[in-house]
Amino acid sequence: MSINKDFEREIDRLFELQKKNVVRLRTSSVNDRIMKLKKLKEYIWANREKIQEVVYNDLRKLRKRFY
Repeated sequence: MSINKDFEREIDRLFELQKKNVVRLRTSSVNDRIMKLKKLKEYIWANREKIQEVVYNDLRKLRKRFY
């Protein structure tokens, strides 16, 4: 099986999981949403250096591709 097919299947699987989760998210309280956003912020802050490195490397690849 090709990598592209595996990738497409994984995207489809994740998309289906998101569709199933949408009702629960719509009915969540404001406090639940705030807590999720705070957890996301904490994760991003704790992993900021790694995130910066990954974004830099990806953008560098794009730059090399187009220039």
